[in-house]
Amino acid sequence: MNEKLLGALNISSSEIKVYKAVLKARRVTPAMLGKMTGIKRTTAYHVARMLVDKGLILEDSTKSLEQEINEIAK
Repeated sequence: MNEKLLGALNISSSEIKVYKAVLKARRVTPAMLGKMTGIKRTTAYHVARMLVDKGLILEDSTKSLEQEINEIAK
């Protein structure tokens, strides 16, 4: 997805990194997001939560221990 388009949607650079990582991996934990994006795991979790709140990605609530994050749709 185009970073300029995402930026125009008022999405931060950290959110763009996490969103693109989720698109690439499809199912990913916050720890994996941190490694993929180069940001701290706790920051990755917070950013992923913001993307969930914005409706851009979904959290798989059946995997509560892993807190897996899933893409809504391509």
